[in-house]
Amino acid sequence: MNNFNDLIFSILVVIFFVFVTIIIFLLAIKRIKADQARIKQQELQHQKEILINTIRVQEEEKKKIAAELHDHFGVSLNTVRILIEESGDCIEPVLFDKIRHLIQRSINDVRDLSHEISPPMLEHFGIEATLQDVASNLKSQLKIEVKVIGKAIPYWESLQLFRICQEFIQNTLKHSQAETLNIIIRNSDNFLSMSLNDDGCGFRLGKKINSNLGHGLKSMKSRAESIYGQSKIVSSESKGTRFILLKKYDD
Repeated sequence: MNNFNDLIFSILVVIFFVFVTIIIFLLAIKRIKADQARIKQQELQHQKEILINTIRVQEEEKKKIAAELHDHFGVSLNTVRILIEESGDCIEPVLFDKIRHLIQRSINDVRDLSHEISPPMLEHFGIEATLQDVASNLKSQLKIEVKVIGKAIPYWESLQLFRICQEFIQNTLKHSQAETLNIIIRNSDNFLSMSLNDDGCGFRLGKKINSNLGHGLKSMKSRAESIYGQSKIVSSESKGTRFILLKKYDD
């Protein structure tokens, strides 16, 4: 009887130690997975910080280039225009008109390029007015309808939304053969969202696409990530293209 009891006790002890070992093993696995997830999250956060810093540096460089275009080339062209106008009596009228027209067109091109690189209107009047201005300038090529709803949007977020819109508009003009593009932006206490939708030819996701279009889509995704937003492209052949961005605010 004692031998039987000893055997039962030994079995129970073995079972107990096996059970404890399994628990320790499972806890160790759980801790390893938690550490791996934490490390991965830290790596993702680090990559996002690098992305944000890279975009910030790019925007600063764009601002400098835009200022240089406006302050140097714009002023130089205006000076040349004034000199030409003052010398008008010495130049054949037809040639004078051609030169003056060419210089004025160059001045306008420099101004437009400067504003496209770094839009001053965005900082002073906000994203809705800036997009309405873009829509007005492109009305002969594409009908752009803009709707901005809700609270004012901070400048950094506005700038990234504007850059995404720029890229989407360029892709629409170059690739989609669309007639209309709708832009809807909403900003509330809980989230910021943007929807861009054209009625063009679209494309099949997953299909090999034009490298410029692919680069543009990646750029839009990176811009969304730079404001801690999630983005999605929805498109199919003959049914247009839609870009959706959503950023949830922390409670």
